[in-house]
Amino acid sequence: MQKLLLSILCFVAVVSAAPLADKNQISASGISAGAFFASQVHVALSSQIMGVGVVTGGPYFCALDTLQIAFVACMTEPSLIDMSLIYDAVDGFASAGVIDNPSNLTRSKVYLLHGTNDFVVSEGSVAAVGTFYSKWIPSANIVSKFDLPAAHSFITNKFGNPCSQFGSPYINNCQFDGAFAILSQIYGNLNKPVKANPNNVVSFDQSKFIPEGTTLAGLSLASTGYMYIPSKCNSTSNACRLHFAFHGCNQMVSAIGQDFVLHTGYNEVAEANNIIIVYPQTVAAYFPTNNPEGCFDWWGYTGVGYATREGPQIAMVQNLINALTK
Repeated sequence: MQKLLLSILCFVAVVSAAPLADKNQISASGISAGAFFASQVHVALSSQIMGVGVVTGGPYFCALDTLQIAFVACMTEPSLIDMSLIYDAVDGFASAGVIDNPSNLTRSKVYLLHGTNDFVVSEGSVAAVGTFYSKWIPSANIVSKFDLPAAHSFITNKFGNPCSQFGSPYINNCQFDGAFAILSQIYGNLNKPVKANPNNVVSFDQSKFIPEGTTLAGLSLASTGYMYIPSKCNSTSNACRLHFAFHGCNQMVSAIGQDFVLHTGYNEVAEANNIIIVYPQTVAAYFPTNNPEGCFDWWGYTGVGYATREGPQIAMVQNLINALTK
């Protein structure tokens, strides 16, 4: 498996290397800034992404290229979110060909998760995600869970801070398996999680996947990303699923070690259901990105096309999809 992965990730003999994942079974999720970013990936690549999990984040293109809107309307004052402007932007992006046709969204499944003790991102902001998607997606395919007493965190059933405690690593034990809930909503009935194999966590060089002419520093991306590759996904006869899990601000490996990679519950679900989990990584930097908390870009620090296929972080996701699917 390691030899196969190395071949793919280094683009050595890519044509002859066996694919790892089914291109029709790709999804994404994230927490906080990673949740905003997951929605951007979902909308920009809607012909490929079949569903999304949003954990305490807001709707697509919520910031409208403006940091003040991002930190006020999109996080704490959802009544200020202008959905009509967001819909106009989607129409404009689609007409310009920089996002996939939003009609692709009609087949998607969405899961929204927010805690009652979350005072960083309001419940109304997360509910606005459902409002946004309701233009295309039937209500039956949008599931919300807002009743857990969680602080601003990724919610698990066995690891992290007490449920209502706010603080690093922003992973809280609320006796609820957030990863299983998200992936079950997207993929349907899944096997119960099993013990993950730590040897199945592998690293990869993110510089191999960023757009030509860009740098990791210029995109606030770390040199190393991570994947969990289930034991059965090293066989060419198994068509595995593919899921991208985007961490929140101050949750990158340089801030909390591998807690998000190892302890959010994704790997246990993945091992039981043959789902490859990709964990892209950011870095915190004041220069050149003015991103001191290591957030994925959901307000425009990488450029005006950040929420489209032209956005360099989304382009990295697309390049990873191309390398990891058949």
